[in-house]
Amino acid sequence: QNKFAADIHALKLQLNNEKEAGAKALQQAEDRHNNDREKLVLSNNNQLASAEQTAAQKVAQAQNDRDEKIAQAQQISRDTVAKANKDRDDRVAAIQAEMEALKLATAQKIQTIKEATAKAVETLKDDHQQKQKEKEQEIEHIKNKALEEKTLLLQ
Repeated sequence: QNKFAADIHALKLQLNNEKEAGAKALQQAEDRHNNDREKLVLSNNNQLASAEQTAAQKVAQAQNDRDEKIAQAQQISRDTVAKANKDRDDRVAAIQAEMEALKLATAQKIQTIKEATAKAVETLKDDHQQKQKEKEQEIEHIKNKALEEKTLLLQ
């Protein structure tokens, strides 16, 4: 009976040891599982943060690219408008210069016509005066001749 009690006691001790060893092994397994899960969560969080950072960088780069393209398009638009305005101003200036040249040429022609008209009028006046003088001289000549004839007749 003592042996039986000793065997039972030994079995109880063994059972308690195995229980403790099992509980310890279970606790270690749970600790490893929790540790692995924490590592996995941490790794997932790091991967997620890295992915979010990469996505944010790509979004920022896309926005920068878009802003750059918009700025380039706006500059091209401004340059195009400025060139069109300059071309228009150049054409207007050329037309104005041509108009000024035409005005000057017209004024010169008018002046030439005025001078030619004044000269023609002066020539006509001179011709008229010359003819008038010639007529007067002819009349004077006729008078003198008539006077001579009268004088001759009276003698």
